[in-house]
Amino acid sequence: MDNVSNIFIEKISSYNIFNYLFPGVVFCNLVDLMTRFNFKIDSFLAELFMYYFVGMIISRIGSLFVEKALKKIEFDGKKFLIFTDYKDYIDACKDDPKIEILSEVNNTYRTIIAAFISFGAVLIYDKFIYDNLEKNCSCANEIIGILVGIFVLFVFITSYKKQTGYIRKRVEKYLQKENDNK
Repeated sequence: MDNVSNIFIEKISSYNIFNYLFPGVVFCNLVDLMTRFNFKIDSFLAELFMYYFVGMIISRIGSLFVEKALKKIEFDGKKFLIFTDYKDYIDACKDDPKIEILSEVNNTYRTIIAAFISFGAVLIYDKFIYDNLEKNCSCANEIIGILVGIFVLFVFITSYKKQTGYIRKRVEKYLQKENDNK
């Protein structure tokens, strides 16, 4: 491992390791092992960044789609997932730092769910769709690539909006606290 790789590994947070890098490695290696697609790159550093980027995409899919879908599920009139108000979460984290650790682990579970759903979609595409598309239209798989690119762009735009909302809520909470102290 070269010096740049060592610096990257040292600087990356546990959140980034378990919510981006780890799911990216799992997903890419499953795809490499079980489909015709391959994420292997000659450079270890480039491969590390590929895993990280793929993991970021998977994490965003988890945040935007898996979480939303699981929030809508009900059993016997009870929601499957119940979230606390974000302002209450911020306050509770100040008093109990373990909540942030539990939230990080929770996000890792959500990302792993998204990784396996994404892998299932790639597996279905590889085993049942790829060859049929290629037979019917020689550029169909290139079109699928473009659509995937558009989907990833949509995922990051939506994630940017969601993250901006979290930042805004934190700033509003701070400003409210400052006004209350005057």
